[in-house]
This record gives sequence, C-alpha cells and structure tokens, in this order.
Amino acid sequence: MRSHASKDALEPDRHHAITRCLDLHHTDQRTDAGAPLPAPEPIRIEDHLDAVGSSRARLTAAEVQLLEAVRAKVAAGKLALPKLPSTHATLLHLTGGEDISTKLVVEAIERDQIMSAEVLGAANSAAYSAAEPARTVAEAVVRIGARDLRALLWSMALKASAPDDGALATWALEAWRQSAAMARMARVFAPELGLPPEQVVTAVLLADVGKVALIATLRRELERSKKPIAPTPALVGCLFREEHEAAGAALARSWRLPEEIANNCAHHHEWPTNERGLKLAALTSLVQRLDMLLALGAEVAFRSSARRPEFAALGVPWPARAAKLEAAEQEWRTSA
Repeated sequence: MRSHASKDALEPDRHHAITRCLDLHHTDQRTDAGAPLPAPEPIRIEDHLDAVGSSRARLTAAEVQLLEAVRAKVAAGKLALPKLPSTHATLLHLTGGEDISTKLVVEAIERDQIMSAEVLGAANSAAYSAAEPARTVAEAVVRIGARDLRALLWSMALKASAPDDGALATWALEAWRQSAAMARMARVFAPELGLPPEQVVTAVLLADVGKVALIATLRRELERSKKPIAPTPALVGCLFREEHEAAGAALARSWRLPEEIANNCAHHHEWPTNERGLKLAALTSLVQRLDMLLALGAEVAFRSSARRPEFAALGVPWPARAAKLEAAEQEWRTSA
C-alpha cells in the first residue's frame, strides 16, 4: 500500500518552521459584550496524527510489527468492520427517502437520551441560531431540516462507532473531530461541485471512515499482543496514512454506502487520478489539509493554500479564493 506522506502532509521540519510564524486567529473577533474571542489552542505537532504519521522512522520495532500485522489484515480482507449502532441505522433508514416521517424520526431519537441531547445541542448551535432555543426534539428536528439531519446522524454514527475507552479512544475522537471539521468546511465549496450541500457534506464526512475500522483492528491486535504496547500518535498516524483508503473502501461496502462515497473513500489522496470523482476527491484533499493547518495554528500556511492545485480542479478563480478560505475557517471554528 502506497504512503501519501510526500503529497499530503508537511514534513516535520516544515511544520516547525510554520509554527514559528504563527499569528493569532481572529484577534479582532468580538463577543456580544465586546470582548475579544480567545484563539483556539493549537494542537501540538507531536500530537497531530497527520504530522507525526508522515514517517515510520518514529516507530519502535514493536510498533512496526503491529503496523504490519494490521496491514496484513487489510490486504487479506480481514479488517474488524464495526456495524452501525442500531438506533443510528434505524434513523438513517428513516431519513433516506424522499418521504420522511418527522413523527417516526422524532420518536426514534427520543428513545436515545444521548442522541436527543446531541440533536438539541446541534439545533441550538451557531449554525442554526434562532431567537428562541429549541426545547424539544421535535423543534430541533424541524429547525435542522431533514437533509441536514441525515448528515448530522452520520456524524453521530461515526462518533458512536469509535471506542470510548482505553488509549485508542483519544485518537478515535481526534479522527472524528477532523472528519466533522472537514465536512463543515466542505459546505463552502458545494456550489463548485454542482451538488446539494448536504450530499457534499456527507461524502466528505465519510471520506475517512476507514479509520474507524483501522482503530477496531488495531485494538484487536493490541489485545493479542504478548507485550503491552501503548499506541502512540506516530503509530496511529502511520496506520491511518498508509491504510485508511483501503480500509475505507471495505467499510463503505460493508455499510452499503453509495458508490460515489465509496469511491471517494478509496481515492481522495491521489485525487488527480480519480477520474470518476475528481472534484469530490480534490475537495476532500483540500479540506483535510486546511483542517491540519488550522489545527496546528499555521495561519501563514493556511492563507498560502490559495495556491493549492485543488482550487484549480474545483474551478475556483483567484479573486474568490481568499473569500473561500475565510468562509472555510469560519466553518472550522464553528465546528471546533
């Protein structure tokens, strides 16, 4: 399996150079009371999976052995493929057609206390701001809308599919955070793809779904290991970088995702070769890089992303690129 390190991540030395040039994010932003909004705390380079996963040189011999064990499972088609949680699967089925029963959707959500809280939280977030907060699940569902609700349900399903205990939970949560942030930024570029925004959001959200299967498989291999090994960012990052596309294609088939989503799962890093879904793959590649730069606090490099070839592939003219980056950054901060 080919590694994408040379094209899709900054080398560690370049990361350090960039972070020496950090600017404060939106120091002129104001709260309602007029006080400046604090800048989000940047992720440390050594904790960022895309950054530390660009080289195997950071791995110990035991970690390399684990990595190869998971790679062998991918190659043999023996990945641990998580099933969709039953409540999420039911709701995705209920919201998958043209005729959606709001009553049935609300009843299904209300049976799950955690899901009810998440839907209410989403409806009352900045993305759906209104004069009065939604106080019931029914009000929240109406405010979000059927199409956006489906994308939200997929995001919640990804989060629920990840382990919630042990050392891998941290990296699973970071993978989910990245996917959610990428999906929100992708909405900015939906007009360039000529597709409904919710369709673009869902496709980008699920682009890295293979990481869910890789974490489950790594967890299984760790349990079988004779020597206890605490997974490091370098190990998880290398595994994601080298295998998440193949794992994504396998999980997409297992979850019966649409073909355009499965294709994007399998081919979004070497996006110029993805003839069947060039623009979607280019968009996925672009927002993944933007998320990495924003998470690291690399403002200078983020602004320089206007030169990225993905912009040309998406057909965004030079005069519009700065505005697109600004809008993408606002979406990223909303999702953080």
